[in-house]
Amino acid sequence: MSLMLGMTFCACDDRDLATLNDDITPPVLNTPHPSEVTLSEAIADYNAIRISWDAPDYGYQAPVSYTVKMDVAGNSFADAIDLATTLSTSVLINTRDLNSKLFLLGGFGGQLMNLELKVIADIKNTNIEEQVSNVVTFKAIPYEVVIVYPHLNLPGSFTPYGFGSWNGEGTEFSRIYSLKSDDRYEGYVYMVADGDPSKPVEFKFTKVNWGDGEYSYSGTAGSLVSGGGGNIPLASGGYYKVNADINSLSYSVTKINTWGLIGDATTGGWDSSTPMNYNPATNLWTVTTTLTTGGIKFRANDGWDLNYGDTGADFKLDAGGDNIAVTAGNYTITLDLAGPVYKYKMVKN
Repeated sequence: MSLMLGMTFCACDDRDLATLNDDITPPVLNTPHPSEVTLSEAIADYNAIRISWDAPDYGYQAPVSYTVKMDVAGNSFADAIDLATTLSTSVLINTRDLNSKLFLLGGFGGQLMNLELKVIADIKNTNIEEQVSNVVTFKAIPYEVVIVYPHLNLPGSFTPYGFGSWNGEGTEFSRIYSLKSDDRYEGYVYMVADGDPSKPVEFKFTKVNWGDGEYSYSGTAGSLVSGGGGNIPLASGGYYKVNADINSLSYSVTKINTWGLIGDATTGGWDSSTPMNYNPATNLWTVTTTLTTGGIKFRANDGWDLNYGDTGADFKLDAGGDNIAVTAGNYTITLDLAGPVYKYKMVKN
């Protein structure tokens, strides 16, 4: 009896218990297929790349969730975005989705991007540390997407390009835009009545046309009312930066007397602006000037409240952006502030 009891206790003590492997093998990420892609809108509904990896080894079977991270090569995943989350060990990435993620990482249409991927394995609702894979690289060229931004029209007593006047639909040159689709609008509009900048000007805001969303003067400067109200008054005509916030029913107008170049590449350095000339017929600001090797920016009214640089060197202007690098030479420079995206052009003479 004693022998039998002893054998029973030994059997109980020797049961195999499931234990976590102390040496977890992390997931191994494979090179995407294909490793270099050129995206286009023609294949937007098709898959662009397949990403796969070998599952980690935890020492036992576990339900693992995987997140694929993507960032620009050399950025150490500091600004990484989630490309996909899955319970599988592979994922297909749609062309349209990949293209939009590339733009979130600062990509531009037609420009090659060097990218890095990694995959993170996680067992949810446990205290087991996430397992991070190796890093692989791939290349992609995104395509430019034409974005239709929400806008407000500015019908008024002035005659904009296209002869909109009090036409509620407005024109391209009498609109301001909401780049984030958040009902906060901004733009530059030339408003002169009867060709005389000294004459006062009045205007309102419409979303589509009269009756489709109208925002008018409340009687207090900077304040709007929805629906019927007064015309917003301007003491004189001219070139204006116009902002409107429909969320708070507010607006602001800033008269732009001059745009100029500033920077160590200009004759005035960082102390004085080189003035640009405005042409109402083209709605463009231009200047022809000789520059030295260095940097420039655009600024309004000889001050820094409104200044634009070019972060990313894509010829699209960013408020307070990076200096625009130039090499020595004589240039004709054009500033285009019509439409939702502000642009510039430099032509070496």
